[in-house]
Amino acid sequence: RRPRRPRSRRLRSRHPPTLLLPSRSKQKKLMKTMKFDKALKQAVDLTRVNWEALRPWVAARVTALLGGVEDEVVVGYILEQLEGKQVWEVVAGLAAVARPCPLSHPPPPHFFQTIDPRTLQINLTGFLEKAAPAFVAELWSLLASAAASSTGVAPALLAAKAEELAAARAVREA
Repeated sequence: RRPRRPRSRRLRSRHPPTLLLPSRSKQKKLMKTMKFDKALKQAVDLTRVNWEALRPWVAARVTALLGGVEDEVVVGYILEQLEGKQVWEVVAGLAAVARPCPLSHPPPPHFFQTIDPRTLQINLTGFLEKAAPAFVAELWSLLASAAASSTGVAPALLAAKAEELAAARAVREA
């Protein structure tokens, strides 16, 4: 008999790395049990939204909901979920690690154009807890009004910016 070779302490996986996603059954169960706002049933074309105008609102609202603590990770996570740009790069990168050749085709144009707002609410519940349903409902109504406008900016955001500028002008004149 040959003597046994000592095993390496480093664990080796037989399976290639995969993208860690929540299980579909768990998500389906949450979709059935959670309550969602009626505004989330409205379909929104996210390609028509001006993201540059919406980013500051999302950051300010999340900061307010978290008690004044600025959390760039949560804001980035929300925007990535809505914009969907970074997700495809992560999936393509993991596929390139799992297989020797990277994905040879880009995503179709409609691949990440919309997100189910109920899924967004489920994903944000871990960060925003009880404030997640109200935040997602408010965000979704802003997105709907922004998509309906010709500029891609929600009229409520334009009105808030006009009030802010008027207040700043009044302070300068006083």
